[in-house]
Amino acid sequence: MAVNVINHQHVNCYNSVYECAIDVEDPNGYHTGRYFPVTLGNEFKGGRYRVLHKLGWSGFATEFRVLHHLQQSSVAQANVGHPGRASVLQLLDHFEPATPYMGLIFPVMGMDLRSRIDAQHGQRLPKQVALNVCSRVALGLDYLWKCGIAHGDLYSKNVLYSAPAVSQLSEDEIMPYLGKPVTGRVQMTDGQSSSPSMPPYLVRPVSIRGDDMDIRIADLGNGRYSNLPKAFSQY
Repeated sequence: MAVNVINHQHVNCYNSVYECAIDVEDPNGYHTGRYFPVTLGNEFKGGRYRVLHKLGWSGFATEFRVLHHLQQSSVAQANVGHPGRASVLQLLDHFEPATPYMGLIFPVMGMDLRSRIDAQHGQRLPKQVALNVCSRVALGLDYLWKCGIAHGDLYSKNVLYSAPAVSQLSEDEIMPYLGKPVTGRVQMTDGQSSSPSMPPYLVRPVSIRGDDMDIRIADLGNGRYSNLPKAFSQY
């Protein structure tokens, strides 16, 4: 399973005072409280979840509320049989490691659509793969709309390929598959000591190819509840 820890309060802008030599999220996000400091081996929810590697980063204040709406609202329950539900990344569990942060548990996912296209080195995606993506995304958007949600930030980086085979691997099996984590030390640009909110190192995310014919719409951090006038509800 994949853990995403977000700050569900507004975070102000910041000046760049921290840097890391490897390709990771902006370390200044930890200094301002946008990101929760996580290191390899950390355990959450009484040891139920343990951090083995890193698949990426994201997180905005609205994401948990929108995902919770998809699980609990009456309109979402009424659409549980919608064919597009399988095309939207579903929340499996959540926990609160520290106020104001929320940990969100998702299935392990593969690379995003943008990375998959880039891997073609200028060539188009195979026809059936491209048609499948369009069909699945359209179904997923229709499901969200029926549940009263507008995604708000749908583009190729927020469409992920599923990785069901990886989700079934044990810890001993998955680590050779993902490879040894690559870490980079975080340091201040002026050479001073880091603040306690800063992790000692950051981890470069690993990319999983995933299943070409199975995608999920992800990252509802900019999601909004849709409120169409009644006159448009028939369309």
